[in-house]
Amino acid sequence: MSERLRGLFSKLPFVKEERPTNSSRPWQIDCSKLMAVNAPRGAPSKLTRANIWRGALILCFLALAIISITLSYLKIDGSGMLGWLTVALTNVGPELAGIFIGAVTLDILNEHRQQEQFKGQLIRQMGSPHNEVTESAVRELAAHGWLSNGSLNGQSFRKADLHNCDLSWAQMVKADLESACLRGADLSGAVLTGAELFRADLQDARMVSTILRRCQLQCTRLDRVILHGATLSNSIISESSLVDADLCHAHLENTGLLRTNFTRADLRFANLTGASIEIEQLKQASSLFGTVMPDGVQIGLRGQPTFEEWCKARLA
Repeated sequence: MSERLRGLFSKLPFVKEERPTNSSRPWQIDCSKLMAVNAPRGAPSKLTRANIWRGALILCFLALAIISITLSYLKIDGSGMLGWLTVALTNVGPELAGIFIGAVTLDILNEHRQQEQFKGQLIRQMGSPHNEVTESAVRELAAHGWLSNGSLNGQSFRKADLHNCDLSWAQMVKADLESACLRGADLSGAVLTGAELFRADLQDARMVSTILRRCQLQCTRLDRVILHGATLSNSIISESSLVDADLCHAHLENTGLLRTNFTRADLRFANLTGASIEIEQLKQASSLFGTVMPDGVQIGLRGQPTFEEWCKARLA
């Protein structure tokens, strides 16, 4: 009988039988499954259902108040059940509707206050020097949609250990990341306009199409970073290290690059118009094919000068 019941329940859409993948450790919990349960796609639907119920109840009590006011205005006289209902609605309806609407409004405000407190706590945890704390905070912020809605703008994450964290599509405008560890982090699509990254560690970070306009990146470690298609215009990246960095199609217009190490950096089709950079630094790069030089000349393409020809014309 128990086998038949188990078979019936297993066919239900909300019941799924899980078997431990490691028979020697049946007590071990797969954290990835727990993270999948708390994925951001589930949070909005739950919040929407709660708001729908609140809105429906508020509309019902508003309708009750309108009916009560209408009955009081029409002064309907009746006997029996109709008369009792008319008197009850006229005397109690508006007060009852007002009490309920006020209680629901206070509940919504209290929930919003608690949510803001929780968000503030997660942002503070994200600035922790301990990676296990910051990684958990980043996951929670992403799950609630707070990573990309501007909640991190202007926040301080000085000396935070954010290595290997997933910060893709994060919005951190004017954030303070001085001396922060972002080694191996994924910042693809992130917006860090005006961010402070002085002495930050961004080695092996993935920053595809990241927006880094007007950023302070002095003395920053950017070895092996992937900045493919990134925008770093009007930033200062002086005295930094870009060894083995991928800067293909990067926008480096009017960027300060003096005394930065470009050993084996890939600068194919990068735009260096107006950038402050020396010829000796450019010679360190592994490839300059299609690169737009500081004077606006694109080199390497058909009909365009080679790097050697450009250097001769520049030094002439």
